[in-house]
Amino acid sequence: MRKGFPSFFEHMTGQQRLFAFVFIISVMSILIASWTEKLPMISVAIILILWLTKTIWLPHGYGTILIRRISLGIVSLVATSSLLWGSILESVLLKPLYVFLQRIFPFFHEIPLPNEDLYKWTLLFVLIGVFIVNFFTRDNTVMRELPATVENEFPEKNFKHLRHELCISLKNDIEKLNKELNWNEQYYTSLEAEVAVVKNNKKEKRICDLLAALRSDTESKIFLLLGDPGSGKSLALRKLCFKLLNEVSQTNKVPIYINLKEWEIPYNLTVEPLPSSSDIYKSLNQFVLKNLKERLWDRVSEKFLDRYFEPMLENGMFFIILDSFDEIPAVLDANESSQIIRILSDVIYRFIGGTYNSRGVLASRYFRKPTDSSQEAKALLEIRPFTESKIRQTLENSLSYSPDKLIKKIFKDRPEFVPLARNPFTISLITNYANNNQNKLSENQYELFTSYLNDRLAENTEYYEKYHVTQEEVIETSSVIAEFMFTNPKYGLEAPVEEIIKNLPDYNVEATINILIRNRLGRVGSSYEKRFSFVHRRFSEYFVAKRLIENPNEVNIESIANDARWRDVLVLYCELADKKEAERIALFCWSEIEKITIGNVQIGDSQFIRGIHCLRFLTEAFRSRLECISSFRNKLATFIDQQIKNKENLLEIKLAVEAVGLLENEQIDDVIIKSFHHNNEWINETAFKSCRHLPELSDRLQDRLKRYIDSIQTVDFYIQKKDLLFSLSLSNGFHAVLNFCRARVYDIQIVVTTLFGVLIVSPTMIIALCILALIYKSIFLLIEIGSRKHVSPPTILEIPNIIRINAVLIIITSAFSGNFTDPSKIDPLSILLQITNETYISGGLMFSIFLLFILLMIPWYQIKFYIPLVIKNWEKKYWILLLILALSPVPFVIIKPVVEQLPVYVTGFLFLLALCTIFIVLMVTILRGWISYHRDVKNLKRLSFHTDFIDRRLIEEHLSIFQTSRGRFEYTKKLFDQNLPIRGSWSNGRVPYFTNESASTELAKLEEKSLGFAR
Repeated sequence: MRKGFPSFFEHMTGQQRLFAFVFIISVMSILIASWTEKLPMISVAIILILWLTKTIWLPHGYGTILIRRISLGIVSLVATSSLLWGSILESVLLKPLYVFLQRIFPFFHEIPLPNEDLYKWTLLFVLIGVFIVNFFTRDNTVMRELPATVENEFPEKNFKHLRHELCISLKNDIEKLNKELNWNEQYYTSLEAEVAVVKNNKKEKRICDLLAALRSDTESKIFLLLGDPGSGKSLALRKLCFKLLNEVSQTNKVPIYINLKEWEIPYNLTVEPLPSSSDIYKSLNQFVLKNLKERLWDRVSEKFLDRYFEPMLENGMFFIILDSFDEIPAVLDANESSQIIRILSDVIYRFIGGTYNSRGVLASRYFRKPTDSSQEAKALLEIRPFTESKIRQTLENSLSYSPDKLIKKIFKDRPEFVPLARNPFTISLITNYANNNQNKLSENQYELFTSYLNDRLAENTEYYEKYHVTQEEVIETSSVIAEFMFTNPKYGLEAPVEEIIKNLPDYNVEATINILIRNRLGRVGSSYEKRFSFVHRRFSEYFVAKRLIENPNEVNIESIANDARWRDVLVLYCELADKKEAERIALFCWSEIEKITIGNVQIGDSQFIRGIHCLRFLTEAFRSRLECISSFRNKLATFIDQQIKNKENLLEIKLAVEAVGLLENEQIDDVIIKSFHHNNEWINETAFKSCRHLPELSDRLQDRLKRYIDSIQTVDFYIQKKDLLFSLSLSNGFHAVLNFCRARVYDIQIVVTTLFGVLIVSPTMIIALCILALIYKSIFLLIEIGSRKHVSPPTILEIPNIIRINAVLIIITSAFSGNFTDPSKIDPLSILLQITNETYISGGLMFSIFLLFILLMIPWYQIKFYIPLVIKNWEKKYWILLLILALSPVPFVIIKPVVEQLPVYVTGFLFLLALCTIFIVLMVTILRGWISYHRDVKNLKRLSFHTDFIDRRLIEEHLSIFQTSRGRFEYTKKLFDQNLPIRGSWSNGRVPYFTNESASTELAKLEEKSLGFAR
C-alpha cells in the first residue's frame, strides 16, 4: 500500500494532481467544520462533483468536449431557473421540498429558505466553477493535440509503444548532442526571444522565452527563429525539442531536431536549368529520414521510422525543428537575394507546414535567412543580443574577480568589445580570458579565441602521448581541416572523416579529431559517413583565419565586397595580420567606398552595395587597429559627413552613423549632432548607440542627448531605464546626461505616486483624467489619420502628459471652487462648469494636500533643463513669441467692455456661434481627410502581391496613389510584411522620401533589408 499510493500520483498529470489535492483538502475542511450531522448531504455532493469532473481525473482526452457541453448546460439551467423561473420554482418545488425535509430532519428548521440573492451568488459560483474546470481541461501544449480522426489512422496495437521507444531514443540523442557540443553551456541560460507575430499584416512584439513564445501562439504553423552566430539558437532548439518530447502522450505529435548543415543537395543549384521544387523536396524528405535513422542507431526506432515516417509526416504527427538554414552548403556562398535561397525556403516551408496539422520551427542567422514569399512563416522569433544589464549579470556570474573593473574597461576604454559582449558565445571567451589573465582584456578578438583554445587543448595531455602528437601539431592540423572543409563548396562546415583523411594524407587527421572530440572542440556525427565538424562555426572560422596568417597569399580580398563566406574569417585575420597587410586590405575597402562619391552611383547599384559592405567590414575589423586607416581617415570623415547631410536618404544616413567609431572623437561629436537634426527615431537611436563610448561630450552634444532621452515615449523609456542608466554611468563624460536620465525616472515615479494619492482623495478625478486623456488622444488620432500631410504628434499629447496637465488644471480650478473642505464635493465636471463663477481659495488641510499634488505634478527636471537652454540659445524668434504672449490679453481687455454691454442672449449666441464655427472647421478638416483615408484603405485592399518579387518603380507608382500619410505608412508596412525580394531601381536613384513621415523610415528599413544590410 505504501508503494501503491505514491505510484497512483506518479502517473497523474499536473492538472490531475492539482484536482486531487484541492478535492482532498476541501473534503477535510468540510469534515473538520463539524458538519457531521450533514454527512449524507456531503456524500451526495461529493459523488455529484466527482461525476461532473470525471474528465479531469479520467485518462487524458476522455470527454473534454463532453464536460464543456455539461458546463454550458449547467450555466444555462442555473441562469434560467434563477432569473426566469425563480418564483415558480420556489412556490412549486422548493417550498414543498423544504417542508418535507423539515419533517424528516429537525435541523432544517434552523436553516432559512434561500432568498433572491442566493440565486445570484449561485450563478456566480457556478460560472467560476465552470471556468476553472474548462481552464484546466484546455490544450496548453506547444505542438497542439491531434484530432481523434488522425489517431484512428494508426490502429496498430503496438504503435504507441513503438512511438514511446522512439521518443526515448530521441531524448538520448538530444542529451548526447548536448554533451558533445557542450563547450560552455552555462552562458546560454535564460535566453530571451523577441517575438513579432504577424497577423493580418500587423506585428505584435513581446519579450519572453522561446517555449512561452511558441505556447502563446495558437495560430501560426511555422516559426522562423533568427539570431546572430553564437546567440544560442541551436542549444535553445535542442532544449525545446527535449521539453516537447514530454508532450507526446498528450498531443500524439513527435518533435524531431534536424541540423540542415548536414544536408548535401544532390543537384547543382548554380547552373540552369535548376531542379524542380518536387525534386528538392524529395531530397529533403530522404535526408531527414536518413539523418534520424543514422543518429538514433536503434533497430527498433529504425523499423518504426521505415514503417511510419511517411504516414506520420502526411498526417502532421511531427513537430519539425530545422536548424542552421544559413549553413546549408548550397547557401553558404549564395547571395542574400539569390534564387537558391528562395527555392530552398519554399521547399522547407512546405515540408514543415504542408499538412493541416503540422507545425514547426526553422532557424537561421539574419544574413542569408529564408525568404517568405508564400507568407507561411507567420511568426518571427528573434534571439535578442545581450543588453547592458544582461552583460553585467553574465560577467558577475562568471568572473572570479570583481566585475566592475572589467565592465568599465569594456564600455569606456575598449568599446570595440561591446558588440562581442552582447553575444553569449564571445562573452564566454571574454570571461575565460579575464579569469586566466587577472581580469584583463585581450588585445583583440583573435587573441580571445587563441587563449580559449589553448586552454582547452592543454587538458587531457595523456592523449598526446597516446597518439604521438603535440599540441602544436593538433592546432596546425585543425587549421588544415578547417580550411579543407571551408574551401570545399560541397561540405562547408563539416565533412566525412574518410574524405578528410583521404585529402590530407600528410597530417595525422585521426589523432587530431580524437583529441578535439575529447576536449569538446569537435564532434563526429552518428551517421554512416561519420561527419566531423567543430562544435561551433566560429572555431572553424578561427582556424581558417590562422591558416591565412600563415599563408597570406590565399586571402580572397574580393569576398569582403561580396560579403561571402570568407568575410567573418577575414575580420579575425585583419586583427592579427601584419600592419602592411592590414593596411592593404583597409585601402582596398576605402577604394570601394570612395567609388560611391566619385561616380554617379545610386542606391541599389552593385558598386553601392560593394562600398557599404566594405564600410561595415572596416568598422568591424579595424575598430581596434585605427592606425591602419590613418592614411584615409580624414577622407572617410568627409564621406560620412556628406552622407549625413543628405536629408532625404535615411538609409545612407543610418549606415554612415554606424561607422562613426572609426573617426576622431571631435569628428564623432560633430557627426552625431548633425544626425540628431534629422529628428528621425531610427536615426536618433543609431546615433545614441554610436556615441555612448565617447570619453567626453561637448555641451552641444550633451544638450542634444538630453533632448533625445526626453523624447522617448514615457512607457518605452521606463522599460529601458535600467539599460540606459547603466550604459550612461560607464563614462564620466556622460555624467550630466546620466543625471538628466535619473531625473526623468524620478519624475515618472513621483507622478505615478501622486496620481495614486489623487485616487485615494478623489477617485472621480482620476476617472475624469483618464476620460479626458482618451478624448484628447482620440481627437488627435482622428486628425492624424485624416491628414493628407504628416502631423507629428507633440510630446504634450502623449497620454501620460495629458493626464498630468489635466490633473494640474483641475486641481488649480478646484482651488477656486471652494470644495477642498469636503473631498466628496470634488467633482471635476461641476468644477469645470463653475470656472466662470465668482470663486475663492479656501484654506484647510485639503487645500494643502492638493497644493502638494500640484507641486509634485510639475516636471521640474524639464524646467531646469529647457529654461537655461532657451536663454543660452536665445534668438529673435523668441522675442517675437514673448511679445505675442505678453500682448495676448489686450484683445480681451478691449472686447470685454463691449461684450458686457450686450444682452445676455446676444453674448450667448456669439459664444455658441464661435464654438459651432470651430467645430464645423474641425469636422470638415477631419471629414475631408477621412474620405481620403477611406480611399487609401480601398486602394490598399485592392493591391495584391502574387509575384515572386516586386519592382521598385512599381512601389513608386503605388505610393503615388495614396493621398494620406497614414495610407502610405500602412502600404509600406504591408510591403515589409510580404517579405518579397525587391528588384529594379528607383526613378531618381533614391528611396522615396516623405518629410517626417513614418513611411519614409519603413521604406528605408525595407531597402536595408532587400540590399542585405540588415543585421
